Amino acid sequence: GYITHQEVKNGGVTKDITVNGFGANQFIHDGGTAIGTSVTNGAGLAVSSGGTLISANINKGKSWAYAATTIYSGGVASNTIVDNGYFNVAGGTSYNSIICNNGQENIREGGIAIGDTVSNNGEQTISNGTAKGTILQSGGKQNLINSNGLAEDTVISNGGVQNISGGGQAIGNTVSAGGTQNVNKGGFAVSNTIAAGGNQNVLNGGTTSQTTVQSGASQNI
Repeated sequence: GYITHQEVKNGGVTKDITVNGFGANQFIHDGGTAIGTSVTNGAGLAVSSGGTLISANINKGKSWAYAATTIYSGGVASNTIVDNGYFNVAGGTSYNSIICNNGQENIREGGIAIGDTVSNNGEQTISNGTAKGTILQSGGKQNLINSNGLAEDTVISNGGVQNISGGGQAIGNTVSAGGTQNVNKGGFAVSNTIAAGGNQNVLNGGTTSQTTVQSGASQNI
């Protein structure tokens, strides 16, 4: 059903709730679990320490305001779909999210995102936290914007772009055919592999080391 305000805690479980409209909110507290929540039309969802969010869908809907979900320290989310909405991993942990259709994932305050897929003009921005095993494809972007941002084991495939700047670090990533890695001013790329058809651009002030450039790959320094 539709709700405008819900709090889930102390062993409570809620399933298949739609949080709809600007000012509507769902709060998942310690011991609470939400499964299959839809957040739309400017609504919000917050997961605090000890809370669990499973298979949520965050989408803008028809509102002028974006729907947003935030995972705070100690909170956990898995299998979230961010379809033209905002998803903030603010100290919490997220597993296997899909970021697509202009959706935005922001990893900050020490947050960790593992196994995400970013496509169709979706963006993952890491300002203070870690992304592990992200797949970038078909217009998906990953942005590392300061020294507290780390991307490990990212796969940058056809149409995917990784931008590293401001002290951000990309370690152990793979740029495959049709993918692009841009190492901008202040960015660090370490132990990356540029496979056949992949492209690495090291711009003025960017640093790359221990890069493996395979036959048919392009590295521009």
